[in-house]
Amino acid sequence: SRSSRRAWLAGFLSQTQHFGSLEACLKDSPPALRLWANGDHTRLDPGMSMETDWACLFPIHIDEPDPLGAYVQAVALAHGYSGSAHSPLSGWCSWYHYYQKVQEGNVLENLHTAQTLRAQLPIDLIQLDDGFERAVGDWFSFSPNFPEGVAPLAAQIEAGGFTPGLWLAPFIVDPRSKLAHAHPDWLLRGQFNRPVNAGYT
Repeated sequence: SRSSRRAWLAGFLSQTQHFGSLEACLKDSPPALRLWANGDHTRLDPGMSMETDWACLFPIHIDEPDPLGAYVQAVALAHGYSGSAHSPLSGWCSWYHYYQKVQEGNVLENLHTAQTLRAQLPIDLIQLDDGFERAVGDWFSFSPNFPEGVAPLAAQIEAGGFTPGLWLAPFIVDPRSKLAHAHPDWLLRGQFNRPVNAGYT
């Protein structure tokens, strides 16, 4: 609520057991919030059980000095982290606007904007997410949108005073990737010796 400055925070504390998803359907009547853990079609016979990662849902006040502090603390506890608190790394990520259609120019444009707004928007990281690679799994084969690869882009981000970040998913592979065709023996197999579906890939 923009008027009361109150909100609900919902999410999973980890992704160690399943890929967790959240969907807020605010236009429904009444509004709905759905949280689910992708069980990957796991069969549960009578007497068997399966645990998901912990999910949380709690109210926050947006104008508090650290409105997400309780969530961060719960995540730390869920992962057994008891080290000293560090300033969280904050930044910009290409995924939430461009998804897989990101181009080198998009990242450079946002880098320039981040430099311009540095005083009002103190972020440290500029992260390129999914879309730079030819296919998930082919991490060194680049999309036509990144003709020079990612190293020159990382150098420009660093020269601009930011930490370059790169999304990778080392445990999933697109079935159309070169890696899947070159090393089918690397893929986890399930029923009928077919590759196991890991979420969307």
